[in-house]
Amino acid sequence: MKRLDKDVRHLKHVEAVAMQSAQIQAVKELMDKQQSQVTSYSAIIIGVGYAGFFALWSLVKDYPYPKLHAVAGILIGVSLLFYVGWEIGHMIYRVLQLNSISHDFRETPPIDPLKALGDRLNAIDQRGFKVWPWALIPSVVTGLLGGGILLAIFVLELSRKLA
Repeated sequence: MKRLDKDVRHLKHVEAVAMQSAQIQAVKELMDKQQSQVTSYSAIIIGVGYAGFFALWSLVKDYPYPKLHAVAGILIGVSLLFYVGWEIGHMIYRVLQLNSISHDFRETPPIDPLKALGDRLNAIDQRGFKVWPWALIPSVVTGLLGGGILLAIFVLELSRKLA
């Protein structure tokens, strides 16, 4: 009877560990999906922001205030450099990391290749998400400042014409 009790407790423990492992895997997959969606969403918003900036630029290009136009152009240029630089740097980093994973798997195939690949990809993404704000924040701030200057030019001209 004691042996049966011990076996039942052991099976319950194994079941609990398996369930916890499955839950952890589900959480990891959900987090990966969320991070991917956040990245895609921010890329779309930034793209729409740049499109809006250039639409506003074409609207106010003939207005006076050449110094303000120059400052807005410099700010959007800096914004684009941060954003495009991040995208290119991140792409190169991921390619190098994927090549490293491929090499490692050829040299020493893991026991559970799917889990090992998932863990390595997750580690790559985690490092990228730690650096991401350092590119995103300056890109967004300089882009908003440039767009704000163009909007100010538009408002100044509109108020001057209406007065």
